[in-house]
Amino acid sequence: IDTNKFKRKKKILQKKKIIIGMAARFVKEKKQSLIIDTFINNKQYFCEKNIALSFAGSGDLLNSQKKKYKKIIYLVL
Repeated sequence: IDTNKFKRKKKILQKKKIIIGMAARFVKEKKQSLIIDTFINNKQYFCEKNIALSFAGSGDLLNSQKKKYKKIIYLVL
């Protein structure tokens, strides 16, 4: 197998923003807090890699998750 045929000539995602999205109710079982905590704890890495979060939904935990999300909102800009 000639692996050179499968190598990228240039980096496609070099300057593109990667958005990780989730559309779900904000309830304990959906674990949005795990994703948000991961971004908060590794925000430098996600900024360097140009990765952002996007959530959609409603639910009992929406307001508490918004407070956490405000800490990393600049990642979505």
